[in-house]
Amino acid sequence: MKFVLAFDSFKGTIDSPRVCSIVEECIKSKLPEAEIVKLPLADGGENTASILAEALGGGMKIVGNVPGPVDDMKVMGGYGNIPDERTAIVETAVASGIALLDPEELEPMKSSTFGTGVLLRDALKSGYKKIYLTLGGSATNDGGMGAAVALGWKFLDKKGEKLIPCAESLIKVCKVIPPKSFELWPPVKCLCDVTNPLCGENGAAYVFGPQKGAGVEQIKQIDSGLKNLAEVVKKDLGKDILDIPGAGAAGGFGGGAVAFLNAELVPGIDTIMEWLDFDKHLENADWLLTGEGCLDDTSFQGKVLSGISKAAAKNDVKLAAIAGRVKASCSSLTEAGVEIVEASAPSMIPDSMALANAEEFLKEAALRVTERIIQ
Repeated sequence: MKFVLAFDSFKGTIDSPRVCSIVEECIKSKLPEAEIVKLPLADGGENTASILAEALGGGMKIVGNVPGPVDDMKVMGGYGNIPDERTAIVETAVASGIALLDPEELEPMKSSTFGTGVLLRDALKSGYKKIYLTLGGSATNDGGMGAAVALGWKFLDKKGEKLIPCAESLIKVCKVIPPKSFELWPPVKCLCDVTNPLCGENGAAYVFGPQKGAGVEQIKQIDSGLKNLAEVVKKDLGKDILDIPGAGAAGGFGGGAVAFLNAELVPGIDTIMEWLDFDKHLENADWLLTGEGCLDDTSFQGKVLSGISKAAAKNDVKLAAIAGRVKASCSSLTEAGVEIVEASAPSMIPDSMALANAEEFLKEAALRVTERIIQ
């Protein structure tokens, strides 16, 4: 039998390459002769750059200490480097990610994407011909202002004074001035797994603000600020970013990337699977195994499992899923073509225990799935 293992990370516990290795070991213990192809995946959030770069014959280029998402924070920054294709993969989560902060450290009005801009600046100066920017997992709400300032953009208030790039400054922006080298930058594509517009009830602030620590009044301020930014961008740059699907990704960085990087927004998982030549690996496969930390109905809406389920159906491969927690409805699982689903963590135990024993629970679930396949 041939198995293709294409897991997302179990966030906060096991990264996707390790998940694939654990499941492989379990299958081999029951089916020693099985052919197994491991394709660890990511949806544009944590570890996307390193996973993709390694899969495509490259590695990580380390830049050094760069600004983190909040003041006075430094992080070790780098980006994916694919030398043969002169391609860089810059991951927003590396320098501006929410995983870098404890809940009490979140600063929804003052956090910035400046550190991500430093990584983009290094990639531009290093002569890469293509740049991919992943937008998942950010801690920021600045509409990409921080990254733009690191690249030489200026944002001025009504007095003509430069603004500090953060959500707090969005409402004060009256003029945007591009750097002289702007038109010479190579093509940038942004990988995002959401289709939210910049503003409104489905926009960046209202949908993603709460998870970044924003309260009710702050959400209103961020939303008004992003709308103001869009109006100034339209006036000064002639670009309408307000209602672009995906503009609301990463606290409005999706829209900011279109405005300040001339970027194109592309579906994250679809692009990643195309890079990995995913359909080719599914040839003659019997089972495709996938999963993530928490499997719910949103898992099939533009995320890793969305792309996986489509690929399984297209190639007539049976689909099984393993997740730490399974909260998806039966109808969603059926519609996605999932034939076997297993929760690795017992439902009665608290999340803290599930996280602390994630690898052991995953092994047990993988063995159960293998037994069900053999039967």
